[in-house]
Amino acid sequence: MESKNERIAEILQKKLIVIVRGLPRQQLRKTAQALYDGGIRFLEITYSASGAVTDGQTAESIAMLTDALAQVCTSVQGRFSPRSRCV
Repeated sequence: MESKNERIAEILQKKLIVIVRGLPRQQLRKTAQALYDGGIRFLEITYSASGAVTDGQTAESIAMLTDALAQVCTSVQGRFSPRSRCV
């Protein structure tokens, strides 16, 4: 696992974090893969303030992405998932 300082250095180098909000789970994996294929390495999935998507559904989506696309750095409300790895 990368250290906090290594993650910060990579963010400063890449200069882009994509924030995903309200995207249906069935589209999330393909979207994340397309972003990765396009060079995006950091993805934040936010919880729904409106309640349109439950916190449980958001957590399940994050877990699915972390398992399926371990090369993408996922974060929850700005905190990186401890299970994720970055390439």
